Amino acid sequence: MRRRSGFDLVRTSLLLAGVMSLVGCANSNHVGTLNLETSGAKVATTLQKQLATKGFPNAKVTCAKTLVINVGGTEACRLTGAGTNSTVHFTFKNYSGKIAPASVKAS
Repeated sequence: MRRRSGFDLVRTSLLLAGVMSLVGCANSNHVGTLNLETSGAKVATTLQKQLATKGFPNAKVTCAKTLVINVGGTEACRLTGAGTNSTVHFTFKNYSGKIAPASVKAS
């Protein structure tokens, strides 16, 4: 039986650490893995309704054609008709594209 040198053990340990880090990274981005998207027009309509309840009845929201659903991350769309505010920020509540109402903020 061949005896392993210290170098072989270090190399094996580093290789295992690299593989484990790659496995961990693969599970950290569910959005990229699931590739969930939603219609920007649908999101814009929802945001306009929510902004109307927050005192911006004439708000017009324009979003990209499609939006990647990134649950918990802050997203933004263009806003007009809401005074000096030019952006609406919001957060997706779940992977079906629901928006957390409390997260909707005009700025």
